[in-house]
Amino acid sequence: MLSFALQRPGGFKIHERASFFLNCLRISAAELVLIGHIFFWFGISEAAIQMASFGVVIFFILSGLLISNSVFSKLHLQGYSFSAYFIDRFARIYSGLLPVLLLILIFDLTHLTLFPEHYRSFDCIFGYPIAIPFYHDFRVENFVGSLLMLQHIPLPQFDIGFGFGSGRSLWSLGLEWWLYLSFGWTVIGYPWLRNKKWLYLTILGILWTIPAAYLIFAPVLRNLVITWYSGVLITILLAMTNSASKKPVFIGLIVALSLWVAHLLLVTQDPYDLAADLLTAAAVLCILIVLRNDRAIRSTKVHSAVQFMADYSYTLYLIHMPIIIFVHALLAGVPEYIVITSAFLASNAFSAFVAYYTEMRHKDLARWLKARMLKTGGYPQRGHLSPQTADSGD
Repeated sequence: MLSFALQRPGGFKIHERASFFLNCLRISAAELVLIGHIFFWFGISEAAIQMASFGVVIFFILSGLLISNSVFSKLHLQGYSFSAYFIDRFARIYSGLLPVLLLILIFDLTHLTLFPEHYRSFDCIFGYPIAIPFYHDFRVENFVGSLLMLQHIPLPQFDIGFGFGSGRSLWSLGLEWWLYLSFGWTVIGYPWLRNKKWLYLTILGILWTIPAAYLIFAPVLRNLVITWYSGVLITILLAMTNSASKKPVFIGLIVALSLWVAHLLLVTQDPYDLAADLLTAAAVLCILIVLRNDRAIRSTKVHSAVQFMADYSYTLYLIHMPIIIFVHALLAGVPEYIVITSAFLASNAFSAFVAYYTEMRHKDLARWLKARMLKTGGYPQRGHLSPQTADSGD
C-alpha cells in the first residue's frame, strides 16, 4: 500500500448509470439490514439475521470503493491534505452519528418508561440468550464510547460491545472509522510529510493499531477489513481500464459470480464468509466495467428518487433498530403483517426526515469546518479542477 501511495494513483469517473447502480446497491444494503432485523428481532425468522449481515458486507465493499476513489481522484490537487480528508470524513460520519445517538437516547428512555418489560424482553431470541441485551448497553459509557468509535475493539480495556442501547447497528461504525483514518493517512500522509518520514511512520503505526488488532484477534472483523480493501482494489482496477469492449464476457461473469456467491452463502450459512464476500466484490467490479461508459438515465424522476433514498441510507442503517422495537411494543397484539409493514415504513419515513436535516447537510458542515480550520478552505486551488467522481459518502 505504501509503494502504491508513493505513485500518487488516480481515481476513475463514475458516470450516470454506474452512479445509479451504486446508489441502488446502497439502498439495497440498507433495506436488507432493516428487513433482516425486523424478521429476526420480531422472532419470525432466525435465518433473517444473515440477510442483515450480508447488507453490512455490501456497505463495506461500497465504502472501500467510494472512499478510495475519492482520495485517489484528489491526490493530484494542490492543497489536498489529510486535514481536508479528515474533515470530510468527520462531517460525513458525525453529521449522522451524533443526532442518531441522541435519538436512541430518546427512543430508549421512552421505551423503558412506557414498556419496560418489553424493552427488557429482548434478552432471548429463538430460545437463545442474547450475550449483551439492550439494557446492558444503555449506559453513559456506551454513549461516550460510541462517540469515540470504540465499538467491538478487540482489546478488552477499550471494547464497549455493540454500541449504545438498542442501536445495535453501531457495532460496524467503529471498524469503518479506523479504516478511514488508517487508509487515508497511508495514502495522503506521506506526500504531506515527505520531509518528516519519522512523523509519518509514527502516526501510521498509531492509526493502524486498531485495524491490526482486528486482523489478528477478530476473525469476522478481519474478513470485513479485507472486504473493505476489496473495494479499494475495485477502484485501482477500474482506474487501470478504460473501456468495456467485451461486455458479453463481463455479463457472463456477473451471472456466474452471482450464482457462485448464492451457492456459497447457502452452503456456509455465513454472510461473512470471505470467499463469498470477495466474489461479491468481483461481481460489483464486473457490473461497473459494463456500466462505466453508459451516461444516459432514461427517467430523471426515478434517478432523483433513488438518489434521495441513497442519501438517507446511512441514517436508516443507524437508527432503524430503536424504531422497529418501539413499533413492536406500540402495536403489541396487532396482526403480524401490520407490525412488519409499520416498522418498515416508519423506519424509512423517520430516517428520511432526520437525514434531510442532518446527514444530507454533511457537505455544508465540511465546508463550514474547512473555512474555519484550513487556510485554503480545503478546496482545490484555481487551475486545479477535480475530476468527476460519485459522492464518496457512505
